Amino acid sequence: GYVADDEFPALVARAFATWGMASVDAGPCDAIVDDDGVNEIGWGTLQTGASRSGEVFEAGRTSVRYRQCTEGCDLNDPIRMVEADITIDAAPPREFQNERCLYSTLLHETGHFLGLEHLPPPAVMAAETSVCLDAPTAADREALLARYGPVVRSAE
Repeated sequence: GYVADDEFPALVARAFATWGMASVDAGPCDAIVDDDGVNEIGWGTLQTGASRSGEVFEAGRTSVRYRQCTEGCDLNDPIRMVEADITIDAAPPREFQNERCLYSTLLHETGHFLGLEHLPPPAVMAAETSVCLDAPTAADREALLARYGPVVRSAE
């Protein structure tokens, strides 16, 4: 990657915390393994593709696997996520090789981990962007609320 080894797990933890989720650093892995039931985040090589506006860079990719629930299921949501792997491109264009853009990519991919789809720009969950946002927008928060509903906190 293009950040120090100890910075990557800290940025991952910060991205998950921004969405209200905890993450666990189980240490480095050799490579992300598909369909092993383990959620992994790491560096990899991703492809670019063409769009109407020209060349598009894919900074990250989240691969999510779901299975039909068979026991203890929520009748309103019978599908369960069983694995989500996030790959961050180790060699994005030079202008995106910085901590802020890496964090923005991690925020975006963490949103996919949570089940969010692409949104129109400007949003962390926009499919294409030329800026590196460092916080979810109102549209991002609304999409999360629509997906999961309001958070109910218990009195302590």
